[in-house]
Amino acid sequence: MTTVETLVKRVDYPLSLHDMKLWDLDAEEITRAHLQGFYYRASVRTSKDEARELVLRIADAITQASEAGAIHNKKLSGFSVAQPPMLSGELRIALELMHLETRRCAFFALLMNWDIERAIDLKWSDINYLRQFEDLNDMALDVVQSVPRHISFPYVFWKSEEGIPAKLDDARADVEIAFGFEFEVLLKRFSSMVISDPLLNAAEIEKYFSRNRDVQ
Repeated sequence: MTTVETLVKRVDYPLSLHDMKLWDLDAEEITRAHLQGFYYRASVRTSKDEARELVLRIADAITQASEAGAIHNKKLSGFSVAQPPMLSGELRIALELMHLETRRCAFFALLMNWDIERAIDLKWSDINYLRQFEDLNDMALDVVQSVPRHISFPYVFWKSEEGIPAKLDDARADVEIAFGFEFEVLLKRFSSMVISDPLLNAAEIEKYFSRNRDVQ
């Protein structure tokens, strides 16, 4: 049997990864699911970048060994690490890192599936057109209605700089720093977001058990 460690040495990686079972498995039996699961567990113990580099190296080593005839495993050719879906709790946490003005602008852009620059440039004069001819959904409209309108400034999303209204020209940078990736990636992840917020769920569970304790 050719183990994974025969092809990729665990000593080349952090000690925190050494006790994981994948190293001792038969390289011929390794599947994409094995590597995906290994990546998720390893990324908790080390950086995501290092975990990704490791699983890609393992996949490549197994593929090369198979092509050389040393083992038989063609299942990992072209393997890449799948990105897990975004949770609504992750969205909430990242949005809370930003100033309220930027948060509103970013959330509106996500709801409308727009580039953030289009939201930054949105004027109050554009709103009626959007309501008539484009899909200004209820949530996006709620965001707009939450924004205080400046009497002499035409843009919907704005900030105050020493009492003077200004555009959110740095919104893209602020959002990308908060989320850790480009806004275009955020748009894609938002479109497949899973509604799950661990903090809110924990609060609901605590409320449930507190209620049951009162009854007993």
